Amino acid sequence: ISQFRGMIYRLVREAREELFEKLMVVRMSGDREVDMKQDRIVDQPSETRVGWSFLDDERNQFAACKQWWLYERMYKEEQLRGQFMDSAGRLKREAVAAYQRHVKRFQELLWVLMHLCGGQPGRAPELLGMR
Repeated sequence: ISQFRGMIYRLVREAREELFEKLMVVRMSGDREVDMKQDRIVDQPSETRVGWSFLDDERNQFAACKQWWLYERMYKEEQLRGQFMDSAGRLKREAVAAYQRHVKRFQELLWVLMHLCGGQPGRAPELLGMR
């Protein structure tokens, strides 16, 4: 059981690194505070509107949850601008492709963790809802 627990711990750590360092582009080492209290996130599983996300819930008003948060940071922070944009101000195709690979990897980690830690295995609506 300790090996299983260790595997889960490593998967959670990898998922957090993907989310914060690769997708939100903030270092977990503390050089930039992310205004997102994970233990205070509220979800509404009974919400059935197409496109609705827990980020739309008014109780989840964190700066990092705004729709254009990362895009706005690309214009304000030189390091992000260089990572994602060329000298003409257009998005770099290879940077966008790399970002999409990180999204896919994060989803894979969530699916594995959901399956291993969520009790009953996820059903199709739950799995297909993670896009």
